Amino acid sequence: MFGGGLTLGPVLVLLFGANRPMAGLSARFAAFVESWARLVRQRRLMVSVAALLALRSAASFLGFGVLFAALAGTINGFLVGGVLDALSMILRVVTITPGNLGVYEWSVAALGRGAGVSLAIGLACAALYRAAGILGVGMTGIVSVLALGAGRARRASRDEEA
Repeated sequence: MFGGGLTLGPVLVLLFGANRPMAGLSARFAAFVESWARLVRQRRLMVSVAALLALRSAASFLGFGVLFAALAGTINGFLVGGVLDALSMILRVVTITPGNLGVYEWSVAALGRGAGVSLAIGLACAALYRAAGILGVGMTGIVSVLALGAGRARRASRDEEA
């Protein structure tokens, strides 16, 4: 998902999201190239982003690999699962349905079938992986909202005491 945003985001900004009126596509392209050049010159930022993307990819490889190994029950399930996750990353870039719901699952199932496991195992892995991702993001959001609310309550009580 994040990689897809990095890939398609600049193109969408170039085509549709100009903050200031420009003459046309060539002016937007020139502004995009100038902005991109300024961003790339910030070496520290670029190294940080690359490191975070590598960490995210490794975590994804590890998570899907462990899940696939547990469900597939094959000797090389971890590696096969990680490779399936990496291959399915390409499918996450192009969104066909909202959230690629169904497309991602069936694509992983087909890739898994090519790797020698049943469609059911591939579908189950993809569905569980998606559910775990949604649950993780949802729980992070809930904790964040609760933390923000607790901070507001503390500030309000301090203001009342003063």
